[in-house]
Amino acid sequence: MERLSVVFMLLSIFAYPLAFLAYLEHFFTRRRMMAGLATAILAFGLAAQTISFIFRMSASGHLLGASAYESLALAAWFVVLGNLMVERYLKIKTLGLVVTPVALLFLLRAYSYYKPPSARVAPISGSFVDIHFISMFTASAAFAIAAASAILYLIQEHNFKKKRASGLAMRLPSLSILERAEEGAVILGFIFLTITLITGAIRANQVWGTFVDAIVIASGVAWLIYLAYILLKMVIGLRGRKPALLAIIGFGVILAIRFAVVPYLSYLHGYRA
Repeated sequence: MERLSVVFMLLSIFAYPLAFLAYLEHFFTRRRMMAGLATAILAFGLAAQTISFIFRMSASGHLLGASAYESLALAAWFVVLGNLMVERYLKIKTLGLVVTPVALLFLLRAYSYYKPPSARVAPISGSFVDIHFISMFTASAAFAIAAASAILYLIQEHNFKKKRASGLAMRLPSLSILERAEEGAVILGFIFLTITLITGAIRANQVWGTFVDAIVIASGVAWLIYLAYILLKMVIGLRGRKPALLAIIGFGVILAIRFAVVPYLSYLHGYRA
């Protein structure tokens, strides 16, 4: 079963760059057929990943997320799912140009960490761990969508300031739609990041005897950044460039946690996650 899991994961790795090219072609030509094709290829990649996960869970006998390979592959899956949901409800096709490279980055990095399924090591097994994983991946995907929306928002804002009413500005979604996607994704991500932070602190106390470790501290920094975003938007009423920058910075911290803090702590404790 694990061999089939790898085959379907490779199909996803093949599908996501094809989806990106289809999104790119639609961006320049505006052909409706290419928009549908891009979504279909992306959905195929997501379905292939889902089948891959099912085979791997059958082989391992437990839920995924315990290894670097699994956690990064799941991060890609959640990001793609989030993009498809945004397409479905907000009709934003352009977001795929930013989101598909992020998903592909996660997936390629995951594959570089590949190893057959094995039993979970003690620090990432036990109570709260599965809840922690699910909330973490959901938050990461939401923040990826928020950052992608914020990047497009800043590009579109720059176009309007320069009074570029054609070309790129005509191909990007309106500022209001991008801001709506960004804001909704941040709020959703903040809720799940809060759950991640609480469950992570509880698990740290169970394993290390303290509620605070480097991952909890780094996650707390990200939480404060997104809290500042929400306060600026909901309390002060600030809109536009500054909240968008916070959404991008916050996602940068999330990436730093996954690609720097987590590997470092895993190395210190003798396992790879």
